[in-house]
Amino acid sequence: MANTIEISINNLRNHPKNIRKSYNGISELAASIKENGILQNLTVVPDPDNEGMYLVVIGNRRLQAAKKAGLETVPCVITDMEESDQALTMLTENMQRKDLTLIEESSGFQMCLEDFGIDVGTLASKTGFSKTTVRHRLNIAKLDRGILKDKMDDPEFQLTITDLALLEKVRDVEKRNSILDEAGDSRDL
Repeated sequence: MANTIEISINNLRNHPKNIRKSYNGISELAASIKENGILQNLTVVPDPDNEGMYLVVIGNRRLQAAKKAGLETVPCVITDMEESDQALTMLTENMQRKDLTLIEESSGFQMCLEDFGIDVGTLASKTGFSKTTVRHRLNIAKLDRGILKDKMDDPEFQLTITDLALLEKVRDVEKRNSILDEAGDSRDL
């Protein structure tokens, strides 16, 4: 059993490889933390670039809320994990929360595959997705993120997973990006 220790918020930072780029509901979580404290420890690893500092593997959203709540320290479990295990743990933890964007999911899969050599089968078994779904997400990661984000943010466009799966049939990624960019709505795909 790992020991829990209190670590100064000033010695913690969000993990730079965390796939989650936006943290929603921080005000509500901060209010809960003020009322009840932090109910689940953060999991951290020593920052290899800064002595005495730690990177948050699990609990990045809680860290943001704790800062907003004015806490000076938070309960943490320090663990020793390979960087590939850190990435896979963050991906799995965030996937279980079900509020990642499609872009964050696909970027996370791509990072695990390209940066750490984690294969499709391992990604599928660790995240609970099928190998087919993992492959679809990896194909989504090949699309231009700016174009994809614009279409996903457009309430008139209604881009679905099915639309993106159909778009995968176009082998040339540049052509896929062009089709997506020029589409007035998802029926144009």
